[in-house]
Amino acid sequence: MTKFRDGFIMKSPLPKHDGLKEKAMKLSKESSGRSDAPDYDNPEVVKLLEDAKKAEAKHNSPAKMSPFHGYADGEERASHYQPTADLYQNLFNTLQANVDKIAAGSGAEDMAERKAMKAQRLGTRMDKIDKKQAAGKGDGMALDDKRRKLAKKQAEAKADQIAFEDIANKNKQNDYNTLIANMTDADKKKYGITT
Repeated sequence: MTKFRDGFIMKSPLPKHDGLKEKAMKLSKESSGRSDAPDYDNPEVVKLLEDAKKAEAKHNSPAKMSPFHGYADGEERASHYQPTADLYQNLFNTLQANVDKIAAGSGAEDMAERKAMKAQRLGTRMDKIDKKQAAGKGDGMALDDKRRKLAKKQAEAKADQIAFEDIANKNKQNDYNTLIANMTDADKKKYGITT
């Protein structure tokens, strides 16, 4: 098979099969008069069909037909198909891990820490506004208004921090009470716990 490229004739890198099936069907039509099925009584037709089958088997994959050769055959590669049960299980495991991360980061102690950091950041912003006012930069009324808004947000963050700290302390106390209730008298004596 030849191709024209920039006026030059190039040979195809794909192997030639010389149209063995077509020859077999043409010969079969001549001998039997039928064009829909090969004439297996004709030994020449049978030979051409066998040769065509061998040629196709020899060049059955694009990797083998490639001029670069050396690519892995389909049988040598890992399967691309996985059972759907494994895929769904992996999906559920990933979702559960993500939910656990979110739940771990949204406990009362973590929320109290976040609110404390927010209050600290707001305090830093208010300090910058105070420095601007002391230096006489910017609009005094606009800076006062902005500082009031930041002070209000800081007060809310501090109130939230205190509320979350109270919740965290109550949770710790409840956990401690549950632990004590489930301990044996020997363990209580061992750790010096009196009730």
